[in-house]
Amino acid sequence: MSYFNQKRLYSPNFSTGSHTSSYNQSRHPNTKKKVLFWLLATFIFFVVVFGFWFTRNILIGLPDVSKINDMIFNEATLIEDRNGEVLYKLFEENREYV
Repeated sequence: MSYFNQKRLYSPNFSTGSHTSSYNQSRHPNTKKKVLFWLLATFIFFVVVFGFWFTRNILIGLPDVSKINDMIFNEATLIEDRNGEVLYKLFEENREYV
């Protein structure tokens, strides 16, 4: 009867048969860290994939840089009199080639 004395029965180290709390704490101490790690890794993966996709879509829409000298720009149409003075300036987009 010395094993089940009053002190030992109510001590925090005495097991009452419920092993679930000590099992979870001792067996899987890093579960929250693992879940947090995988959530963070998944988030970083999706950010990188979205970054590559966004950059690719931006680069597809850009004009070819090697053909910049061959581009035709819309400029205003000038109507001049016989002395070379500008009478009217017709334009859809008022641009001047610099």
